Amino acid sequence: MKYIVQVGREPALAVSEILTLANTYNKQLSMSWIHDSLVCFEGDDGCDFMTTDRLGGALKVIEPLEYVDDVKAAILEYLLQTDGKITFGISSWVDDDALAPQHLSPAIKTVLRDHDRSARFLLPKKKQLDAAAIIHSDILKSGGEFHIIPEGNRVLLGRLTSVHDIDAWSKRDFEKPARDAKRGMLPPKLARTMVNLSGISSGTILDPFCGTGTISMEAALLGFSGIASDADPEAIEATKKNIDWLKTVIPATAVIPAKAGIHINILQSDARDVARRIKKDVHAIVTEPFLGNPKKLTHEQREEHAQGIADLYSDALKNWTKFLENGSRVVMVIPLYKTKKGLVAIPIHDKISKLGYEVIDPPIKTLSLDDQLSPAGNLLYGRDDQRVLREIIILKKT
Repeated sequence: MKYIVQVGREPALAVSEILTLANTYNKQLSMSWIHDSLVCFEGDDGCDFMTTDRLGGALKVIEPLEYVDDVKAAILEYLLQTDGKITFGISSWVDDDALAPQHLSPAIKTVLRDHDRSARFLLPKKKQLDAAAIIHSDILKSGGEFHIIPEGNRVLLGRLTSVHDIDAWSKRDFEKPARDAKRGMLPPKLARTMVNLSGISSGTILDPFCGTGTISMEAALLGFSGIASDADPEAIEATKKNIDWLKTVIPATAVIPAKAGIHINILQSDARDVARRIKKDVHAIVTEPFLGNPKKLTHEQREEHAQGIADLYSDALKNWTKFLENGSRVVMVIPLYKTKKGLVAIPIHDKISKLGYEVIDPPIKTLSLDDQLSPAGNLLYGRDDQRVLREIIILKKT
């Protein structure tokens, strides 16, 4: 079985997420690059996680249809098999003006009209349709979006099966009742990806630095039960508000609507002492802790500040070993500070084994993506203009 995925700004994260899920569900997948943002996965059938409803890092999932010599004829054949009014679009990944959507789409519509079929098409601003155009049209219910994909000297025709719901992601990011920019504003898509990196398919996920509850919300939408804790009472109130709000806006694509609902236990506790409050099994920890002073500091100030952050993380990680079973994962954000003199890392990597964990290398470690990893070899999330990058470290309790 072949799956084609369009990934976003953080391809290493997106690929790692998919390969981790494959391992979680005992599926064999290999991957290869088609384009900077288009990845082909080949392997076992039944990879139900290959959908933008489950993945945080995927923009589109595309079903390969067939290798074609005549792209126009092939698309027409598929469109003529549909009933009713046709809405279609074309995204091209090849450097050939004859296969550009602006050339093909009008030509296909003309032939459809000759067959007495009512049709309209969506044109991309450049070569590929964006998610907004697809979500805000009826294209998935009628003709579909076709992808023209190069594979060596051949052209593969594919059709969109799912696209990330920008409205749902935006709603959970910007419309939730409690937001706090001072806490770092973890993007929901990154939170979703981190949950998928936890290596579990069911059970309870703890976020001991819950902030406004973003990780617990995304975990709940995937069907996990959760524990959200924080030392700050304002964070606890914010999480309660957001979880209550989530229950009113659960997207139709969530795993949990047909089940009993959202189960998140919210409690106030310092992450360094949360073990005494844990009364049930915790199968994984996924968290973004305090990332440090957001103000602009000198390189030397950052190094001094980083030591205090390392002490906080070390004490918390040590506490969590009291209730985590061996083999359980901790997926955790660690800040990587940018200064004029270079990067300042939190000095904790060499303490991991002494704290009772081992670092799990990202599954893309051997896939020539080293330029997308941190100096310590972990996944990275961030923009070039950010002063603080997010280093995502995956640990296993030993």
